Amino acid sequence: MLYCEYMYCVLFLDIYLTHWVDEYAVGSNVEITCVAEGFNKLTDIAIHREDTTLASITEGLAPQVSNVTIVTSNITETEGTLVIQLISIQCSDKGRYTCFSSGEGKMKNDTLKLNVTDC
Repeated sequence: MLYCEYMYCVLFLDIYLTHWVDEYAVGSNVEITCVAEGFNKLTDIAIHREDTTLASITEGLAPQVSNVTIVTSNITETEGTLVIQLISIQCSDKGRYTCFSSGEGKMKNDTLKLNVTDC
């Protein structure tokens, strides 16, 4: 969706845990959803953990990542969704996850923090 007011339009981007809780236990499976809307010629959506790319719509899964699968991946010129699942999370999976979207010279990002118990 494109939000416009007084001739100014805002691109919408959100990253969130599909089933949000304060902390996840080691061994849990966690879905992370990234949604981008309101772009003109959206070209890619990617999810990073800290500074490591986990997955992107255009490039798929990063080869160095072993516990991540892509659940949903779709993109049009104006919107897209990327959903990944972290399988059997470990303490090393806690941290900052960022969704990046880009299109027609514009880039936007949003971040969430994943907490893992007993770490």
